[in-house]
Amino acid sequence: RKLEPFGEMPCAADNVDLLYSHSVMTHLSEEAQVHWLQQINRVLRGIAVISVHGIYSSIVDAGWIRIPEVAKTWLERGFKDSGMNNPDIADVAPDLYYKDVAHTPKYIYDVWGRHITVLDIIPGGFGSLHDAVVCAPKRV
Repeated sequence: RKLEPFGEMPCAADNVDLLYSHSVMTHLSEEAQVHWLQQINRVLRGIAVISVHGIYSSIVDAGWIRIPEVAKTWLERGFKDSGMNNPDIADVAPDLYYKDVAHTPKYIYDVWGRHITVLDIIPGGFGSLHDAVVCAPKRV
């Protein structure tokens, strides 16, 4: 079955007490992340814990962080997109939907914060490869 990249979560609004997302936002474009953050915000009434490739994981694991101009651009922009397919789910994901991306804390607070309330970012919170972003619903 093919993945529905911009689908809707099959839950009623304000219905989820705990949402745990591991190794999802680490692979989605900015456009896809905004879509899914809006969906998470819609269904969430409690807490979401979402993994990202952040400062901690990028320093520990990413080879590109050692290239000064790439690291500088990432730190300035706050978002790094590999621009290449990650083959892990190539059989179910559309081309260039699932790739490798990294976030800075400032980007998460600024950009994600427009769509969901970011409570905390825990470096290495998912182990050595992922930081944990703790979120709550943003209600208007």
